[in-house]
Amino acid sequence: KRMGPAATQLNETAHLDDFKSKTEVVVVGFLESTEGVAWKEFEKVAKKMDDVEFGVSHEKAVHEHAKQKAGDIVLYKKFSGDAEHETVVYSGEMKADDLENWIGIHQLPVVVEFSAATSGKIFGSPIKSQVLLFCDVGSPSCEDAMKIFKENAKSNYGKIIAVSVRNDNDNVLNYFGVEKEETPCVFIAKSPSPGEKGMSKYKGPTKETLTNDGELSKFLSSYLSGELKPHRKSAKPPTSLVDEHGVTTLVGSNFDEIVLDPTKDVLVEFYAPWCGHCKQLAPIYDKLGKEFQDIDSVVIAKMDATANDPPSNIDVQGFPTIKFFKATDKTPVDYSGDRTVKGFRKFIKKNAGTNFELKKKGKKKAAEQEL
Repeated sequence: KRMGPAATQLNETAHLDDFKSKTEVVVVGFLESTEGVAWKEFEKVAKKMDDVEFGVSHEKAVHEHAKQKAGDIVLYKKFSGDAEHETVVYSGEMKADDLENWIGIHQLPVVVEFSAATSGKIFGSPIKSQVLLFCDVGSPSCEDAMKIFKENAKSNYGKIIAVSVRNDNDNVLNYFGVEKEETPCVFIAKSPSPGEKGMSKYKGPTKETLTNDGELSKFLSSYLSGELKPHRKSAKPPTSLVDEHGVTTLVGSNFDEIVLDPTKDVLVEFYAPWCGHCKQLAPIYDKLGKEFQDIDSVVIAKMDATANDPPSNIDVQGFPTIKFFKATDKTPVDYSGDRTVKGFRKFIKKNAGTNFELKKKGKKKAAEQEL
């Protein structure tokens, strides 16, 4: 929380000029007094937004110097490379929530470089659509792409947040399934809407098409009009989808076909290759697969959630995450029982949409001996 006064008092014109140069973004309230609704709402926001500098002036001479009238709320911003400050005047109702959202939108430059310092403002913005340009900064191909990217970012400012991502940021590249050799390229990341759990991704112009005339503009227009379907990162399906243990391998491209099949009850383990708990579960899950191998209505499946994207309504927060998709109702149900064959078996039997009977071990052995 901010310590001391919520906003710096700007009593003289020199104070205002110095304050504007204090940091890249400042917000100034040109208010008549510290009485009334305007000041109370302004103060609420100033106390809440720790990452923005707020100033206030009640002096008419300062108002006139700034060419603002009493009651104006102004955001001044000047980023590296800018010749002078950009002035943005608030035109909404004097309500704290509205003012905070307005600042959240306008405090960012036209294109933000992704970093630890900027990530909070990017993902904390009221704008939930981030357009990302992945490129090798300094290379001719990146400079050409950035020129087009900035033009489109300017024309869509306030609708999207334009973000540049260096192609040596392995974590972000891996999250979107982008190889360095594929840059420059563009993706859109959309934060969850009501009813959705994860981030939606949209694949945009590639290295080969990004600088084509109108290509990026067309992509953004299609996205903003709701015409695009989310892109899911997907590994290549294995030659044999069902392994020797009876466990089905899911990837992004075959998930819906297998999991949403209305004739199948499907148990899915979302795992990560490096996860210790997942490695401990593997032999148990293989035994479970063997046990259900001859039950046509039940699928025991697994998905590497680091190499593939599940649908956006499926929330995978940690590894392993295990969910059940009933044949007659594909709303995912979290499994939180014992991670044993017995625990899984009992859960599937109780929740399955299609009745089934497992062979008893004794009968199975006898049948094997007869063969």
